[in-house]
Amino acid sequence: MSRSIVCATILLTACVGWTMGIGCGESIPADSASNPCSDWQCTRNLSNYCVRGYPMGWNCTSDHDCYQNLQCTFVNASGTCTTADSLTKNVGIGLVGAMLGVLCFGSTFVPIKKYKKFAGDGIFAQFLMNFGRFTVGLIILFTRSNRWFYWEAAMGGAIWSLGNALGVPIVQCIGVGLGVSIWGCTNMLLGWASGHFGLLGVKQEFASKPALEYTSVAFSFVSIILFIFVKPVQMLQHNNQKPEEGEDVEPSSPKVEGERAHLLDDDKSLSTMPGTPSTEKPSSVNNAVESKTTIGATLGAKRARVIGITMALIAGCLFGICMDPAQHLMSRFDTLTAEEDAKYSPFGLDYVFSNNCGALAMSSILLVTHSILSQFKLIPFEKYFDPVQHSKLILPAILAGAIGSCGSAAWFFANQNLGLIVSFPIIAAGPGVVSSLWGAIVFKEIKGIRNFAILGCAFLCVIGAGVCSSLSK
Repeated sequence: MSRSIVCATILLTACVGWTMGIGCGESIPADSASNPCSDWQCTRNLSNYCVRGYPMGWNCTSDHDCYQNLQCTFVNASGTCTTADSLTKNVGIGLVGAMLGVLCFGSTFVPIKKYKKFAGDGIFAQFLMNFGRFTVGLIILFTRSNRWFYWEAAMGGAIWSLGNALGVPIVQCIGVGLGVSIWGCTNMLLGWASGHFGLLGVKQEFASKPALEYTSVAFSFVSIILFIFVKPVQMLQHNNQKPEEGEDVEPSSPKVEGERAHLLDDDKSLSTMPGTPSTEKPSSVNNAVESKTTIGATLGAKRARVIGITMALIAGCLFGICMDPAQHLMSRFDTLTAEEDAKYSPFGLDYVFSNNCGALAMSSILLVTHSILSQFKLIPFEKYFDPVQHSKLILPAILAGAIGSCGSAAWFFANQNLGLIVSFPIIAAGPGVVSSLWGAIVFKEIKGIRNFAILGCAFLCVIGAGVCSSLSK
């Protein structure tokens, strides 16, 4: 526990805001006259004080007179500060960002897939993943001229981290397909609604073609639902189902085989193997094996389903609103006045570092809390998970987090250029297709004509969602 606390404390210290130098409203010392204002937005020297550039609508003589990222537009020799839309809004570039986000989110868990049995209940793994996110955010920060720390965006990262921490218990209770579909649909609908209706302080967005907007949401919803019906090879084995024609069933995992061998040694009978009829002991050995590996087997099917679905809905809501704080700041940029002191920015990448810091801070809190509760044996289901093996998990989990952070950065970029009503239907549905392709092509988890037919339909729905979203804008 002490090691976890020290590690978390060091990383939390790294998330402290950056010193900005001479900022808005501060007097300029005499020895700083050559480079008086180091705040990225306060570049004007007025009576030896740093002040902001003129806001939108004010008179100007050059672009330097205007607020950061505004331009001085001349009409009849009279200059006015106006929004440089070409710098912040581009549908084509936004769609590229959305596609990159889909690719990264769909590939996030590829590095950690072979090591998932070493992750236990996922608390330490999600901390490492958020450390990977923080590292990528730090790199992005040093590429930006704006290094302001946005506490609102950090709050969004903390919200996302809470949802991410629920992932392992959800899968334990209701499985991957149902869990991902429920939180994916909830995530997509709530994120889209935030932009469409202007929820939680987000500026309301309007599509030029509402019918296509609604169609894109419908396509996205259907594509997510379709993933419930895809049955990987492992699921067929677990349920003792006969695979379809063309499906090759792989051997059981070493863990399950080891448990079966142990049972065979004890009872000296094939009748004790899971799925094999027994004439002597009707006390289901299969349940004994499952009870050691899943929460759901311990709670019972009905109770586990209720708890799992509830947690999946909560996770989906958290994922659906995690972008709202940063989107609120981005949308406020066009309505700034000279009296406002907040450091807004129209660029999504300016919020990535703050968002990742919030995620790391929340995962650190969860890790420390989990360590304390473990010491006092207050985590009831901890014994049903495999023990965490830190040395085997560190690098894969950090790499997975780095890939996920690239996806988040692309998501911010897509939100900036497309808005929530376009980006969410694409980014919420697309990763399912990418992860399924990884499972089918590389890991050979998905086989059979039925499964590929479902994936094909889901893929067409995602394409339909992307086309309709882009045309609706």
